[in-house]
Parts: sequence; C-alpha cells; structure tokens
Amino acid sequence: MIYLILFTLIGVNIAPIFLPKFYPFAVHGYFMTLMILIMLAWSFIEKSSKEPIVNKWIGIFYLWCVINTLIFHAIIPEYHQYKIGDLGAFVNLTLMIIFYRILVEYLNLNRIVLILKAFRWVILVTLFICVLQNFHLGQFFIMLYKDHIQFKDYFNNPVFGFLGQPTQQAGFLASCIPLFLYEKNRQNYLTLILLWIILLFFTGTSNDDLAMNGIVVGIIVTLYFLFYDLT
Repeated sequence: MIYLILFTLIGVNIAPIFLPKFYPFAVHGYFMTLMILIMLAWSFIEKSSKEPIVNKWIGIFYLWCVINTLIFHAIIPEYHQYKIGDLGAFVNLTLMIIFYRILVEYLNLNRIVLILKAFRWVILVTLFICVLQNFHLGQFFIMLYKDHIQFKDYFNNPVFGFLGQPTQQAGFLASCIPLFLYEKNRQNYLTLILLWIILLFFTGTSNDDLAMNGIVVGIIVTLYFLFYDLT
C-alpha cells in the first residue's frame, strides 16, 4: 500500500503528461479517483498493521452529507431524474474520506517521513520546470493546446508547472512550504527563496496578476509551522 500511496501523491503532478487529451486540471481529478479506488480495492488484499480507526465526528459529518444529498435530490423537482453529474461534490467528499482512512490505517511515522522526503523532490522538479517556463523553454502544455479556442484564456501566463493553471499552481506550491522548513540547511533556504519569488512575481491566471491564494496560503502555513515549532 505504501507504494500505491507514494505513486498517487507523486503521480498526480505529472499525470497530464501521460493523458494529454484532457485539460491538466481535469486529469488530476481523474487520476486521484482512479488511484483511490485502486487503493480501496487493495485494502481488501493487504491487511493493515493498525486497528480500524474510529472517528465519530467524521462519521456524523459524512452521515449528514449523505442524508442532505439524498433529501436535496428528493425535494427539488428538476432533480427527480437523479442526475449523476450533480453529485460531483458528494463523490469527491466520499473519495477524500476513503483516502483519509487509507492514510491513517496504513501509514506509520517512518512511512510518512519517506513520503515527505520523496515529495520534496517533486517540488524541486516543479520549481525547475517553472523557471524553464518563465524563459519559454518548458512549454509542454502550450504545445498541446495552442490551437484550442480558449488557449489565450488558459495559457496567457506560461508559468504553471505541471498543473496547467497558474493560480492552482500557486496554492499547491504554497501548501508545500513546510517541506523545506523542517531541516535548516542551505538547499532548503535557496528553495524557499525561489518558491517565494515564483509566488510573488510569476503566478496568477494572467501575467502581472498575482494569485493571492498562493500568498495567503504561504503566509498561513509558514506562521502555523513557526508557531507549532516554537511551542
């Protein structure tokens, strides 16, 4: 299971390269859905080393979502046909809960550290790709979608890493800042400087239009880590 989890967390970043017919941000959802269902199936084959988790609050919350979703589709006339496409948010929540349960039951501290160390390299490669894209040397997605009618809307900022969308890329990079705060060394300091330069100057759906989500998330996770580390 550890290898499936590791492949999922790393593979979701580069999945668009292997499924070029879909837009990048659609590929991530498809890839995560596929891998979570595979891990669910594998959980019936590989026994967990831990006891099944008990979290009554998540159980109550999910039960409320189930009931609320069913009632919503029952009382609104236009939903009497039970449109599957409108259940997207509920399906995503279900997948998140499955993934949470798998992570909690199959990962121990050593495995978590292994995943974090591997994921650091994913971010380093992503930052390198962002630098290349800024100099128009790594435009994989642009070559794929340059003839699309909405090309200018989606790709007017070339710095979007593997995600294919600069604003999403900003939030993703910002959320990974703690990976480079645990160890104090020159490599981590230089990586953080490069990461913040990209967040402050090269993110956003349009050029010169900063993605505030990356800046806000970056400040919050940094302050939280520093507070947690000090306490």
